[in-house]
Amino acid sequence: TLFRSSHFYSRKYSSTRWYPDNALLACASCHAITTDDHDEHVTLVRRILGDARYEWLKQRKRAIVRYRPADKQAMAAHYRGEVARIRELRKAGISGPVELIAYD
Repeated sequence: TLFRSSHFYSRKYSSTRWYPDNALLACASCHAITTDDHDEHVTLVRRILGDARYEWLKQRKRAIVRYRPADKQAMAAHYRGEVARIRELRKAGISGPVELIAYD
């Protein structure tokens, strides 16, 4: 099965582009459904995040954020560390959802 990162708000918004609540891992067919049906996408994101986090994500999208190259490098290093942390948890037998800690 091929999986894709399904962004709720477009990647063009720097304020939410790299924020974990703005992306879901979806199989190709589910990604197509949420891409084609905005109402279904909203319903899914609301159900996963809950109303408070969903509303906060909407507010974050409206923020004007500009990342300098050094910020992007630091962010990439942070997320590489998160991937390593999650891999270690999986090796230790931890299963189920694992919260990805946001950069900022």
